[in-house]
Amino acid sequence: MKNRDLPERVRCVIYTRKSTFKGLEQQYNSLEAQEDRCKSFIDIHEAQGWMYTATYSDAGISGGTTQRPALQRMIEDARKKKFDMVIVFKLDRLARNQRDFLNLLENLSKNGVEVASATEPFDSASYLGRAMRNLLGVFAEMEREMISERTREKIAASCRKGLYLVGKPPLGYVRVDSRLKIVPEEAAIVRFMFEEYAESQSCYAVADKLTQNNIRRTRRDGSTEEWTAKTVHRVLRNVLYGGFVALGDERFPGQHEAIVKRPLWNQVQKILDAAGTMMKERVRKKKRSKLHYPLLGLMRCGKCGKLMQGTYACKDGISYRYYTCRTRRALGEAACGCPHLNAEEMENFVRGSMTHLQNNNEFIAAVISRLPDAPAGKVSDCIFNLERLLNYGRPAEMEAIYKQVFETISFDWVHEKVDFKYRDLS
Repeated sequence: MKNRDLPERVRCVIYTRKSTFKGLEQQYNSLEAQEDRCKSFIDIHEAQGWMYTATYSDAGISGGTTQRPALQRMIEDARKKKFDMVIVFKLDRLARNQRDFLNLLENLSKNGVEVASATEPFDSASYLGRAMRNLLGVFAEMEREMISERTREKIAASCRKGLYLVGKPPLGYVRVDSRLKIVPEEAAIVRFMFEEYAESQSCYAVADKLTQNNIRRTRRDGSTEEWTAKTVHRVLRNVLYGGFVALGDERFPGQHEAIVKRPLWNQVQKILDAAGTMMKERVRKKKRSKLHYPLLGLMRCGKCGKLMQGTYACKDGISYRYYTCRTRRALGEAACGCPHLNAEEMENFVRGSMTHLQNNNEFIAAVISRLPDAPAGKVSDCIFNLERLLNYGRPAEMEAIYKQVFETISFDWVHEKVDFKYRDLS
């Protein structure tokens, strides 16, 4: 205790923590044991005015993080001066990380709250007691790191033996008695993806086929979504389907049954490797200057309403820019049939549409009203020189102009027309 006048009653709270949920279903679990020991410790000091007021308890959360609900509530209540002392079974219940441990103690101390351990008695008022407290925090961190290292070694050893023990099994597998077992209905989807990719050599085409067949992807939270080229690629690169278990960049023969036969697996991996190498070589050799898309943030698909994104294609060393619907880009043509728009043609069309504004009296009057300090003649001259600016302005300047004039530019590809929505200049 600090050398200060103690209040008539010292309000004590108890903090308990357990890293896992294992054993909590028992009639008398670890958290209850910690709480009882701390209550007995408070009773021993009843003559000094100690009194129990509340318990904060976190279950299934590691001491390696301070983002624990009960701990955060306790810190907030400390700020509100709701108690004077925190009792823990052991100091590592508060934190196993030395930095977190010291920060937490400092935070509580600023609010006039002391910390005591029911099993590690020390005098926090003396320099020796404070040194012991810090030393215990160091040992707690060392223990956490040793546990983490042993866990990593166990995982590595299981991978070398061909066992997949960590994480939720991917599509096509379920874990039974620590072994992966095939789920026939899901395995059929995985084989379908490998076979389609071997034929089309396009993840987008595979995602499109899955959408056409109304095959959806199940997320970890149980919801479903359409397959994308990225999620298809992730499945095709998963070594488990080829009968392997991965450890970093190494692969080991798995003890589970492969969903995809080895020849098909090898064929798909070679195609993916070749595509990746080709892309890297293209980027390395071409060293393209940054491509600009001045209509980004304005162009929308007239059917699905999604913003368009900038894409490009290379042929004979020349880069061709396009505006592509995000829905089609992510989910394929079956989700949205919006065609790729040639960026240069679309920008020329928008530029041509803007030149007509220089003859629009309402537009000129609205601009002049927005610039009351500028001479009207100067503003009119700028507007009449708009065509020259549009034809010779830099891409960044063009983008700024477009965003000042337009709110959205919608491409209605079904009726082959472009709709402009101008910003309100009134």
